[in-house]
Amino acid sequence: MTATNSMAFRAFSHRFQLDDTASRLNLLPLRPNANGTPRRASSEREISFGPFRLLPHQRLLTKAGTEARVGSRALDILIALLERPGKLVTRRELMERVWPQTVVVEANLNVNIAALRRALGDGHDGNRYLVTIPGRGYRFVASVTFSDFNLRDPTALRPSNDLPTPITRFVGRDEIVKQLAADLRQHVFVTIAGPGGIGKSSVALAVAAELMGNYQNGIFWVDLTSIETPDLVPSKVADVLGVETRPEDVLSDLMAALKDMDVLLVLDNCEHLVAAVAALTTALLKTAPALQILATSRQPLYATGRR
Repeated sequence: MTATNSMAFRAFSHRFQLDDTASRLNLLPLRPNANGTPRRASSEREISFGPFRLLPHQRLLTKAGTEARVGSRALDILIALLERPGKLVTRRELMERVWPQTVVVEANLNVNIAALRRALGDGHDGNRYLVTIPGRGYRFVASVTFSDFNLRDPTALRPSNDLPTPITRFVGRDEIVKQLAADLRQHVFVTIAGPGGIGKSSVALAVAAELMGNYQNGIFWVDLTSIETPDLVPSKVADVLGVETRPEDVLSDLMAALKDMDVLLVLDNCEHLVAAVAALTTALLKTAPALQILATSRQPLYATGRR
């Protein structure tokens, strides 16, 4: 299929065998059994404070039932502080936790602490969550409640639709967006391919927004720009999905987690990892009948197993 309308990209669709009777379950964190194989956890710790609720394994923070927007580094800091509520967590401990085996300047910690405070509304309307211990670190001072969260409750997990904020206004491509959205409803794999700088990511974002609410388990956006090693592609996808995996068998654990998921997976900026993304796409779509994948790349992605 070729998409035009003043845009020089091509969209490639690949159709796989679907099992329409497959059951659709919520994504659960994987924890190892005694023999080392992953199993689905029946519950995880839920942390509540003020109007907020945090599920650390899912990396999900909600405020009054609505997902709170917070950066991944800021969320790492929050999780670390909530592991020791009321106690000092030093700056060194936070930096080693948030940026493991990486040399960063302390200003990065300051920036993410500020971002976390903004996300929580710390200091506004009498709310106080974080206290700075000058020269030492931080304490989480709000009242905290810990409880078990039942992951088997199909109504408990909110689908993820955490799409990036568009940096440019999307104008004049409604026809292309609707065409691609319609194609994804019929097929399971579409690649938006074309030269750099023509707006492939913007189109993918618009398509995902058009399909918002169509997937029981949500839409997940995976930006592969920073991934340089092909072997790390499955780990990046697992991290975005919140799937716990074994280092020696990430792909198998990811396939098991997605097997019964009704999800749209958007893989953005795949051109430097074409072979790795094609292999991952092939493996996932063969075992996950309700999964759909939208990819952007300067080169088309061809996956085996299409008909």
